[in-house]
Formats: sequence, C-alpha cells, structure tokens
Amino acid sequence: MKRTVRFITLILVLCQLVCCFAACKEQPDEEMAEVAFDLTKDKLSAYTIVVPSQTSENMNAVAVTLQDMIEKAIGVKPEIKTDIVTDASGESEHEILIGVADRKEAREFHSDVKINDSGYALVGKKVLILGHTEECANSSVFQFKMDILDNAGTLDVLMKAGYNKIVCGTYSYDTLMLNGTDISKYTIVYPERSSNGEDTVASYLQSWILSKTGYVVNCKSDSAELAEYEIQIGDTKRITEDMLSAKNAGDEYYIGTESKLVWISGKSKIALHAAYRKLLSMATEEGKTISLNTGSSESYVMNALKLSVMSYNVYYDLGESKRNPSDVIASVKQRNPDVFGLNEAGKDWINKFNSDTQISAQYACAEGKPADNAADASYNPIFYKKDKFELVEVQTKWLSATPDKMSKYPDAKHYKIFTYVILKDKVSGTEFMYINVHLDGSNDSSAHAALKEVRKKQADILKRLVSEYSYLPAILGGDFNEGPTSNVIVGMSNGTRFKYCMNVAEKKIDINSTDVNSSYTAISDGVIFDYLFVTSDCITVQKYEQWDNKVNGKYPSDHLPVCAEITIMF
Repeated sequence: MKRTVRFITLILVLCQLVCCFAACKEQPDEEMAEVAFDLTKDKLSAYTIVVPSQTSENMNAVAVTLQDMIEKAIGVKPEIKTDIVTDASGESEHEILIGVADRKEAREFHSDVKINDSGYALVGKKVLILGHTEECANSSVFQFKMDILDNAGTLDVLMKAGYNKIVCGTYSYDTLMLNGTDISKYTIVYPERSSNGEDTVASYLQSWILSKTGYVVNCKSDSAELAEYEIQIGDTKRITEDMLSAKNAGDEYYIGTESKLVWISGKSKIALHAAYRKLLSMATEEGKTISLNTGSSESYVMNALKLSVMSYNVYYDLGESKRNPSDVIASVKQRNPDVFGLNEAGKDWINKFNSDTQISAQYACAEGKPADNAADASYNPIFYKKDKFELVEVQTKWLSATPDKMSKYPDAKHYKIFTYVILKDKVSGTEFMYINVHLDGSNDSSAHAALKEVRKKQADILKRLVSEYSYLPAILGGDFNEGPTSNVIVGMSNGTRFKYCMNVAEKKIDINSTDVNSSYTAISDGVIFDYLFVTSDCITVQKYEQWDNKVNGKYPSDHLPVCAEITIMF
C-alpha cells in the first residue's frame, strides 16, 4: 500500500512539473554521438543503478522506484550500489547514474543542468537520470519510464547514441556571464583551512548564483583539482606571490582579475564579506541575462554607515487606564532612532504615530500586512527616517509552513507575522534589511510546552530568510517570548549570520529585564523577551541597551524598548 501511495504521489509530481516546464532539449548530442553505442533491451539487462554517496537528497528512494520500473519492463531487477569505488567493486561501464553521482559523465553533464531541470541522457555507455534534487530525479525517472521503458516491448533500440532529453524549469534569469564567460563554467574555490569564513562566503556566492539562474556551480576547497575557470575566495593555494603582494599593498579588501580567475579577499571577516557584496554590486541586468564584469584588479577602503535602531512592544490596548500611550511616542522622540519597529501595534497605533506632527515629518511607515482578518489585527510596522533612506522593498510573511499566505502552525495560538524592509541609504547607496517580528505566546500555561516548539520553527524561518539575503546587512528586532538562555535565542546565533547585540556590543546596558509589571511602575527582574540581532559579518555594535524609559513616573508600555547603536561596514 505504501509503495502504491508513493507511486501515485510521484506521478502527480511529474504531471505538475510537465505542466509547468517546457522541454528545452530533446535531441542526440553530436559530440556524444561519436561513441557508437545504442542502448537496447538486452544491454539494459546488464546495467547497475548507481546513487551518489555525498548528497543530502534521498536518491536511494529514487533508485528503488527505477529498479521496480526496470524489472517490470524487461524482467530483470538491476542491482543498486553507491558511487564509491573500491578495489572489490570498481566502476562499471554499464551504469545508470542517479543525479550527480561521482562519475565524470554525471558531473560534466550536470554542469548544464539547472536546479529544477529533469530528464535523462545516454553519455557513452552510461545512462544518466538527471536531477540535483530528489524531486527532479523522481520526475526524470518517470520521464524515462514513459519515453523508454514503456516502449521496451516494441523498440529494437531504446536510446540512440548520445540521445538526451532535458525538461527545463523556470528561472529569474537564463544566463549569468562573469567577465564574458557563462557562470556554469566556473568553480568556486575556498581555502581548505578557512580562517576568515571563506567557506561560508563561498556558499553564499553559490546560493546567490543558484537563486538567480538555477545553476548549481561547483564549490570546492583548494585541495581539489584545478579547474579552467575559478572564483577564488580568500587566500587560497592558487594565489601567486605577485597577486598576494598586490593585495597586501592595498586597502582592506580586494577584487582581482587574472585571465580566467576572479579573486576576492579581505583582511578580516567583515572585509571579506564587504568584498563579496562589492562583487555582487558589479552585476547588471538586461532582459534575462545578468552580466558581472569585475574589470581590472582593485583594492577598496572600508566605509561605514552608522545607525541607531530600536524595537518596542507598545502593548496593543490604547485604552489602558494605567498608562498614557502618548508616552510611547514621547520615548521614540527622545531616543530619535533612525529605524524602529513596533510590536502589538494595531491600525490604531499606526494611525496614532502617523498623526503626530513630529513623527510624520521625520518618519515614513512601512506598515506591511495585518496578521489576520480581525478588526483589531496586529501589525509589525517599521518606521524609518525618510530624509535618510529610500524604501526599496517591503514584505510581510506568516510564521508558518506556508509563509506567503495567512496561516499558522497547528499548535500555534495566534497568526503571527514578520515584516521586513530593504532600505537604501541616500548618501552611500548602501542597502540593508530591517526585520520586525513577534513570535507566538499565550497566557494559557497548558500551551507553553507546545509553543516552545512553535517558536523554534518560527525562528528557523527568520534564519532561512537572512541566509537567502546573504548579500545584505540585516537587523532583526522584536518580541521573541523566550529568555536569553533558551534554545530559540541561543539558536538564533548557531550556524547563522546573526549575533545577539548584547553579546557583541562594545558597551552594554543590561538591566536583566525588558518586562514591566501590570501597574507600569516597576521592572520585572530577570524577564527578557525583547531583542535586537545583527548580521555580524558586516555590522558592528557600539552600544546595546535595555532602556529604562519612564515618562512622567511611569513606563509607557508593559515592555521596555531595546536600542542599539550600530555600524554597517561596506
């Protein structure tokens, strides 16, 4: 029964992909056709299925599906093995290679196969089932079944020499040209012993290329074999003494161009990330092509953009008699941040801020979308100084498995959102992201255990977001409903670009609380729910403060604002 369900599911996946994608190549490859080998039914019976050993994708399941299909088609059940070659089990000339198996034929052919492409090919005597992902490899298996295996009873020749079929996905751009050469020809190389985060920057660049074009560019350490075209990240073994001398004589970071080599390097982690962002800033777009021309080798001075930022949970009820909500606005005016985000702000709060003459004269509001359809729905608005910044983009996403539509996790109590803006500094042209979030919470004690798991998944969405925008400095602020030693808060900095400002600030004012009692007169010691994080690969923190902001003897909200003075390096 499970196999039947899986088979039906895979058929549906195939149908969906066939509807969405157009076949962009279905022809014999002239170069490969020089190998005079045609695949027949009898020859197929001698084949072994080979799966890649170095992949996070479950290609074994794909192989089992193909194995069953071949057995039904020709009555022979092929063996499945990994691509590891040992003395006892060497490479066979008759292999069906699943995905990017460790064989020359699969590696070379997949250099022109993008992330959402599927299909199959006969390369020499090897049959290739294409796909960088399990989903695409599954689609390739079903295409192979329908086109080849289903006709095994009537065709003398199943595949002519060099025949291939690729079903193409859709991508933002068709081509990325680096110094006049297609990006698919390049390999990204980083030092085997990375000391300045070179391997991380290499993965950022690989992901950026993938997101733009669908190309899965090889990314390897400098212990690997030299490739014809390479993008070097940091001081790899490939860099000559003359190149090192030119870089060391220059400023904080460097972009070098040597024939078929592009090299980015920096004298620190922050400088290396600045070099990475400078490289991407050289890209120009025309139609469906990105052109990235580095020009002559050049060194760069680090520049700095200083900002003050704030995150403030203002408490939703403007009618609360124990406090004066106007004191919230008074606090913002006193602090005068360049950018700030509000939590628990309904439309009434947004209108209150916008109707204040001084606020509206200084700030523009990116209000985003409401969390749900309720009349008193909560927003996560972001205010920014309009004389300093230009709004490039504003988006609101839901903290759920389907972020692009109003939704929540099954155990969540509320619909929760995050809103982000991309702002451009009007003087320097530097862009950065500010993210405003409020994770789920509840006064229902029976829900606390489940909500901890919900908040962990919600935090993971934020971490994925900032990894997708690796080329942007990012500030994240909000109410996380978790303490600083919790898995959620500690996890925000594990394996991510984020660092909690309190932990990296040169000066910190830590009063061990961001919580205010119900009478708005005292701080609840040891309760911290509100945070600011920054991407430490390009932002330094001069000061972080849990701000003890009484106005007229009372606290304006049941939370304290958190404030930071930061510098974006570029």
